[in-house]
Amino acid sequence: MRWSWLVWAVVGAAASYAFYFDYKRTRHPEYKQNLIAKRQAEQRAKKQQELIKRFSALVQQGFTLAHRGPANYDNAARVLFEACKIYENKEAVLSMLLEKVPLEVYQRTVSLLQEYELQNYP
Repeated sequence: MRWSWLVWAVVGAAASYAFYFDYKRTRHPEYKQNLIAKRQAEQRAKKQQELIKRFSALVQQGFTLAHRGPANYDNAARVLFEACKIYENKEAVLSMLLEKVPLEVYQRTVSLLQEYELQNYP
């Protein structure tokens, strides 16, 4: 009988401490700022992962179209152009394209990028 009261006392003390600790933690001035910063970082990481997946899919699709023959060069250039718009380092993408796709596709992609930059960055 005495042990059951002791167990309940320990459980009650532990629960009280947990509530007290949670109250102090959530009322701390930097708690909400840290929580918001953590959520924003998670959202940025998720968005970055989605962009990487989209970029990879577009590049793969562009390579496939480019290697199907000259009839698909325009479509391949448009798809690779969309991939270049997503990626931050366009020079790295263009150097990769120069090695991997036919020269006609590369030139069409570069011309699409130049037109895009002239229209959007006067």
